[in-house]
Amino acid sequence: MRLIALLCLSLAPLTAAQAAPPKAAKTVERPKFAPDKAVSLAQRRQYRAALKAARAAQKAGNLTEAVAQFDAAIKAWPDNPQALGERGWARYKQEKLDEARADLLAALARTSNGNLRGSQLYNLGRVHEAAGRTPQAIAAYRASLTARPHPAVRKRLVALSKAPTAALGARPLTPIASLEAFCKSVDVDLDEGEAPTCIKTTSKDGAMVAQGGVTAYVYEHTTPINERVFHLIFEMPGGQKYARAAVLTEYNPGAFGIFEDLAELRLFIAEGTMTLRTRKQRSDTDQGVNEVEFEDSQTHTFCGVAQGTPQCTDTITTQYKGARE
Repeated sequence: MRLIALLCLSLAPLTAAQAAPPKAAKTVERPKFAPDKAVSLAQRRQYRAALKAARAAQKAGNLTEAVAQFDAAIKAWPDNPQALGERGWARYKQEKLDEARADLLAALARTSNGNLRGSQLYNLGRVHEAAGRTPQAIAAYRASLTARPHPAVRKRLVALSKAPTAALGARPLTPIASLEAFCKSVDVDLDEGEAPTCIKTTSKDGAMVAQGGVTAYVYEHTTPINERVFHLIFEMPGGQKYARAAVLTEYNPGAFGIFEDLAELRLFIAEGTMTLRTRKQRSDTDQGVNEVEFEDSQTHTFCGVAQGTPQCTDTITTQYKGARE
């Protein structure tokens, strides 16, 4: 199936602008580094010497020494993306894919030069491809071509676009008439005459994003049994709204020894995809047997716009820890 590839590439309406590079870099939480003018002449010399040594070691096939020299270069000039990106490639060669991806994303967050961005995005695509993340690799290659057209990148993209990709349960969302009507439809526990309690979530970091004329935000309501249910709402450029219902629930009944804490709720754009990431901690105490269970889980829901309609995957549990005491 190729639907998930569409999701990763088309947050903007389907026009020629679809090939534009994802604007994920604007949403990256950038650490505060000293501006270039704060880097002394001595630091710059140390940086250039270490970078030269790193490249020589990498050319000789000594990746361990290359990474050590890249480390030295980054220490001398932390805000320079060149050494970060090249260390990412060296780590890719070492098959340390998570570390390589982290380096390349950090480098991209600091890079404005088109040629350098194109190279880094291509390398990021290679990392994704090696990790089996075909849709993300395709998105990175497309963005690379926009930043810096290159035949090698185009050849890799064409070959990869023909490869089958695994489905993640993506499906088109249903349009809704209004937020009020949607809230009433999902709040099935209301007694007659009660008004639903629905709000647009703004208290959590990153509860709203916008790109390509599409706005997405988290909408929640509280039920009479102290359950908070979170939904994703999409507003299209023409004003039509779509909903992905019940991406997460939090239940605190105030009794029974059950307690749930929403530790993270973040909606963000990364590599061309709208992603809702959540983390929930839960404890359930059985006082009759003096026993308590703990759970810590993280979920992701991936969304995008394909053929003019918002589409989302099922909510996927990406991490889970459980214990009983």
